[in-house]
Amino acid sequence: MATAFSSTTVLAGSSATAVQYNSARYDILANAGDFAVATGGGNNYALSVDAQISAYSRGQVFKFQAPFTNTSTATLAVNGLAAKNIVKNSGATLDAGDISTNEVVVVVFDNTNMAVVSQLATTANKSALIGGPVSDASSLHTHANLLQKIASTTTAVTISNTTETSLVAVTVPANTLGTNNAVIAKLFFSTFGMANNSTFTFRLKYGGSTVCSPTFSVPNSGAIAGMKGEAEFKIQAAGAVGSQQGTGHVFLNTGGTATVYSLSGASFAVDDQTGTAAETSTNDLPLYVSGQYSGAGGASSMTMYNYIIYRVS
Repeated sequence: MATAFSSTTVLAGSSATAVQYNSARYDILANAGDFAVATGGGNNYALSVDAQISAYSRGQVFKFQAPFTNTSTATLAVNGLAAKNIVKNSGATLDAGDISTNEVVVVVFDNTNMAVVSQLATTANKSALIGGPVSDASSLHTHANLLQKIASTTTAVTISNTTETSLVAVTVPANTLGTNNAVIAKLFFSTFGMANNSTFTFRLKYGGSTVCSPTFSVPNSGAIAGMKGEAEFKIQAAGAVGSQQGTGHVFLNTGGTATVYSLSGASFAVDDQTGTAAETSTNDLPLYVSGQYSGAGGASSMTMYNYIIYRVS
């Protein structure tokens, strides 16, 4: 259905009345959008525009310059009317940093919420991740509710000693996690082995927190050689910018060629671990995945040949 206009057509040869002029002006303001610098605080924006706009109606456009950056969900009140939730154009709630200080924001009232139709700050300003020694971080491609590649590498990393070694080392830009987003790292192993009476520990770290540590152990009576596999590590916002939960899932498979003397005689091994963190994700923070053997020599050697990191909104 087309937008409802309050103004009427002025026939050729006729003079427009004051009412028609004012109605046409109202239509321009309501449907093209009036602009003002917003005020407010605490994620609640307030806007004062033309006094003719005294009620909300579907399709109204409002443009404002934001006086502060949102840190969670936000609202907009126009001309003292009831505050309405500001949402993404998809209808999803805002993440922290979606509106930044001095950004010009364009919203359309959809009869329930104020939907942002301008580009969100978190998509406009998201830069490439800062790559660690084994990454070639690429620019963050963003679109609401899609998988967004953050970084990847094809540089192999081999661990064969007891030194904790970085497999993934990137910096997650401020506000990437928001209040409900996640960053996932998937790692792929071309070889994986463990000597007798040894352990191998993966560690997922975010900021200064070690979130979870999936671990494999081999008793003194056995060893593992020639396995392949993959791992998935996830750090996800737990409803707030200062609360995260993480998971680590590692799957190793013999591929039909490995020699397996432990793990209950199985041809595969799986370990799942979970944990939490309380890092301030409105800051740039490092994300690491590392690996470490408890003992060197023998079958204790593994090679990661590839990883990919992506954000889920």
